[in-house]
Amino acid sequence: TDGQHMEPMTRSRWSYKSLYWALISLATLLLVVALSLGSWLFSRNLQEARIEQQLSILVAEIRNQDEILTMTAMLSSESGDLSWEARYHEAAARLDRAILQATDFVPAAVLYREQVASANLRLLTAEAIAFDLVDQSRNQAAVNILTSPEYLADKASYAEGLEQFIQAVEQHQAAHLQALLVQRSALIGLMILLFACVFFLVQYAYLLLDKRLKIEKLLSDVARRLLEPQ
Repeated sequence: TDGQHMEPMTRSRWSYKSLYWALISLATLLLVVALSLGSWLFSRNLQEARIEQQLSILVAEIRNQDEILTMTAMLSSESGDLSWEARYHEAAARLDRAILQATDFVPAAVLYREQVASANLRLLTAEAIAFDLVDQSRNQAAVNILTSPEYLADKASYAEGLEQFIQAVEQHQAAHLQALLVQRSALIGLMILLFACVFFLVQYAYLLLDKRLKIEKLLSDVARRLLEPQ
């Protein structure tokens, strides 16, 4: 009869042990998931921060090189110094690269880039003529081209398109940042929930272990009493 009583007790002991290790395993799994999410979130935030920083640099570069283009063409025409032409072409190349790189990050800005390219082509043509006139020592004629109504109209169209292009990039940055903040908040909430589940499971497993130890102690006491001589 003692064996019959001990058998269910042994089964109970093993059920507690199995449940304990199952809870510990589940808690470990949830902890790994939470840590993996945290690592992925950190890596993604770092990558997105680099992209946003690069976009900000590109916007500043576009504004800066645009100003240099206008300044160098006018300075060359007014002073007759063709050394400004090299700076002009360098700025034009940098501006084109910055616009293309920004478009790679913000495809929606392609529409405004076309407007910028169209007006810029007319401006480049006029400015090339102005540089040729400076080369011929016809500085006033060059200045007249760069102050003509046609050139100023193209310049205004170019400036408008460039500003819309920049706004499209900045709006993309703002929307992307907002979406990133929402995603970050959701992931952080999920991580907190997972850590809370881990804490609960570990606490519950500890209670099971404590209960199991108390039962084993009780069984040991009962067995010792039964074995004591009457």
